[in-house]
Amino acid sequence: SDDTPFPVEYNCAPIMQNGEITGAVVTFRDITERKRAEEQLLFTQRSVDNSADTVMWVDPDTGRFTYVNDTACTQLGYTREELLDMVVSEVDIDFSVDMLPFLSDQIRAEGSVTFESRHQGKAGNLIDVEASIFLVDYDDKSLLVANAKDITERKAAEQELSEKKTFLQAVIDNSGELIYAKDMEGKYILVNRDWPITLGFGQEFDPVGKDDVSLFGPKIGEDLRANDLAVLNSMEPVTSE
Repeated sequence: SDDTPFPVEYNCAPIMQNGEITGAVVTFRDITERKRAEEQLLFTQRSVDNSADTVMWVDPDTGRFTYVNDTACTQLGYTREELLDMVVSEVDIDFSVDMLPFLSDQIRAEGSVTFESRHQGKAGNLIDVEASIFLVDYDDKSLLVANAKDITERKAAEQELSEKKTFLQAVIDNSGELIYAKDMEGKYILVNRDWPITLGFGQEFDPVGKDDVSLFGPKIGEDLRANDLAVLNSMEPVTSE
C-alpha cells in the first residue's frame, strides 16, 4: 500500500474454451520471507566458505568429508573433489575413524569438544591445529562439524619458550650460587637446584607459590620481605647479610 516493491512468485494458467485459449488466470504470492531466508543462507555459506579457519563436515558413520571450505583446500593443498573422496583419518594423522563413535557420544554428552591435533597436507607437511567439533542435524542426518584453527606458529613459539626456559634453568642450576625469583607479592616463582638443599628443605622441596613468612617464620620472613620492598621502592640492588 506504500508503493514499496517486494518480490513475488506468480503462476499463470490458461483458460480453455472449446479447445481454444480465451484467457488466463494469474496468481501472485508474496515471497519476501523466502527470499530473505535464501539471502541469509547465501551469506552464511559465503562466510563459512571464506572463513580463516578450516571448516569440515564429517559423516559420523563413515568418517567421510561431506563438505570442506576454501581454507581447507588451500591449507591442505587438495582440491575440494579430492577431499570429498577422503576420510578424516587421511587428513588428521592423530585421529582414527574407529574413534568416531566415542567422539560422537562425548559430543552428545558435552555439546562440543575442543582438542589439539595435527593435519597432514598433500605435500606431507604437518599443521598443528586446535579443533572444535559439534554435532548438527542436516537433511535428516547428523553431521560432525569441525572448525580447525592453525596453531602451528603458536606451537613453535611455545616450543621455543620451553627450550629457553630449560636452558635458563640449566644455567642457574649450575651457577654455584643460590638463585631465586619472586613475584610482586613476594611469592617464589623460581629457584635453582641448590636453593632448597642449602637451606635445609631437601632436594625435592618446591617453594614455588610460597612466601618467606610461610617458609622461614614471621621474623625472618618479614625481614626478607622488607629487603624485597626496599629493592622495589628504590629500583636499586640491596646487599644484606
